[in-house]
Amino acid sequence: MWWVRSDMCGLFSAGLTVVLILFAQLVIVKVVILPWLGFSLHVLLFTSLTMLALICHSRAQFTDPGAVTWDQIPPPPVYTTNDPMQPPPVPPRVCRRCKTLKPFKAHHCSSCRRCIVRMDHHCPWVNNCVAMFNQKHFLLFLIYTATSCLYAGFLLVSRFLSCTGNLSSCSLGGWGAVLCVAVFIEAIIFGLFCCIMLWDQLSAIFENTPGIDAMQNRRGIQRGKYESLQEVFGEPMCWRWWLPLNLPQRIMEDFQQELKCMEDPMVEEMRRVADWQQVNAQQQQHGIGEHVHGGMMHDGRNMPGMHASLLHGVEGPIVFPDGYNYAEHMSMTSVPVERDADDPLAGLQSPPRSPTLRARQHTAVHQRKAKQNGSSKKE
Repeated sequence: MWWVRSDMCGLFSAGLTVVLILFAQLVIVKVVILPWLGFSLHVLLFTSLTMLALICHSRAQFTDPGAVTWDQIPPPPVYTTNDPMQPPPVPPRVCRRCKTLKPFKAHHCSSCRRCIVRMDHHCPWVNNCVAMFNQKHFLLFLIYTATSCLYAGFLLVSRFLSCTGNLSSCSLGGWGAVLCVAVFIEAIIFGLFCCIMLWDQLSAIFENTPGIDAMQNRRGIQRGKYESLQEVFGEPMCWRWWLPLNLPQRIMEDFQQELKCMEDPMVEEMRRVADWQQVNAQQQQHGIGEHVHGGMMHDGRNMPGMHASLLHGVEGPIVFPDGYNYAEHMSMTSVPVERDADDPLAGLQSPPRSPTLRARQHTAVHQRKAKQNGSSKKE
């Protein structure tokens, strides 16, 4: 069972959430509904909402959100030749904190101490990351909690109005009135909070941009809202969407595909380039970003040609298609490198952020130096 025990703040917040839900259930049923309406349909409806909210909260808290397993350790480099002209293989991405392979769509969570695939954020109220394996349960928890808060507010207001007309027969008094006021304040605060969180989650899903990616100014590929919801729930819309059931096999297959791609740096890099190309093409429809026309940037530089000459000789030339926004890709860089005067990218401030491209850059530069030294010795 997945359980984050290292975050004391998360443990307290998750426990407090359960206590507040049970407190509201006890007051609404025992103090409000039963003395007023008896055992009626309202008891069943409110109890059902409470149980669904608690089950969804439990599933969101104790479900593995999509962590990269500890056995995903990068293999040691294998050199098949001693030829100095043959560059070493490009290593895969490795998390510098947990030392495991890191998929393209994964982020390291300091609270969970693991790399989480398709991570949106770490929520202290469920003491867990919200990611691909538990985002459905988190959404349902927000929906059922917000609905129960609205329902509790409606019942409390109705009960107060019924007491104003006949105070002699009203059973609300003393501690009962204090408890009702406390639950009413709780319903307002947590109802608004859950509605805001639900709106934030739906916005992130519809924009295909998790919260942590949005903070890093990274945008996902735009697609239809229904298609984005299908990716979260793992299946077309049906009654299973509204129950905290196990996720379909499709979610697990997507997770395994992410793990499989991280083992091959070239596959991961091509996915990265394809994603950037689609995002930039969508940005052009809204007049955002810099577009590449016929392989030329707006200042006349032949970016795909520069890529091809830079990467040639490692696994053959790689020519990025027209429309790939190299300037946008370059803006994601944070680590500068030194370049020779004849380096095609010498006029730019930094290389692409991708560690795969950076490694291939250095390999190609050293390869050209070796060729130049060999030709000068022959002369």
